[in-house]
Amino acid sequence: MPVGGRFRAVVVAGQGHTAVQQSPYRSHLKANILPLIGHLRLDEVKGSTVAAVLRSPRERGYAYETIDKHTTVMLGMFGYAVSEGHIEFNPVHAMPNKPFERVDENPGDQHEPVYLTLRQYRRILFSADPHDRPLIEFMAGSGTRFGEATAVQVGAFKTAGGTAVHVRRAWKRNDGRGYYIGLPKDRKKRWVTISPSTFEAVRPLLDGRAPDALVFTTPQGLPVRHVDWIVRIWNPAIVAAMRCEEPSSGATGPKSSVGGALRTHLRRQRRGHPGRWPMQKGQ
Repeated sequence: MPVGGRFRAVVVAGQGHTAVQQSPYRSHLKANILPLIGHLRLDEVKGSTVAAVLRSPRERGYAYETIDKHTTVMLGMFGYAVSEGHIEFNPVHAMPNKPFERVDENPGDQHEPVYLTLRQYRRILFSADPHDRPLIEFMAGSGTRFGEATAVQVGAFKTAGGTAVHVRRAWKRNDGRGYYIGLPKDRKKRWVTISPSTFEAVRPLLDGRAPDALVFTTPQGLPVRHVDWIVRIWNPAIVAAMRCEEPSSGATGPKSSVGGALRTHLRRQRRGHPGRWPMQKGQ
């Protein structure tokens, strides 16, 4: 049985993923794996063949994270072939330990977490458009993911017995590149306690609105999309934060140049994603 053809379809489905989760796998297979080995029979794929597949995208400038995903795809694909009796061993396991020399693209900047001080966080916050500051404050104060935060509805908040928000929804992408509401990552709904100051930042977006209304929207009242928000709000806020010495909020205290720290933080963000901002202890 060839790697391409019918096996291409059944192997992805055989890994237990939903149709939505299968989309990235198909993309990796179509773009960088099948063009090189799709014509081969399964038993013709050796460890050296897999190594050549991984070297190709690296030589074209792909990041190591992307190549790791290619490895994961092939590991699952040939593992499924072994379980179905098409081949006797997984060729990924026979791959040379170092199919290419891995060089740290940003020495000293890949493995350690970045901790923002309160001043650095506030600099980013007050460099953002005022309309989007409540979303930034909510993400920083609740630790929710972007897709979870932008899917929160007005009725998800409670104040009795402490302020909290019920995280039970998240925006997802479907196979047709559209969006839909699904469960949070790992399908885990949860109550998240937030501070009074975080709640006060969000309160103006709750008062007088229907329980099923989205809390955070664009200025036009539309759902907030990650790519658009990164380009329109997050990246400009980072650039502006690097340029100014103090946020425009009137905060006082000794000045310090933290542009370098913010640049380091920006490089370590996943595609510029604010993620879950860790603060230094005591902040």
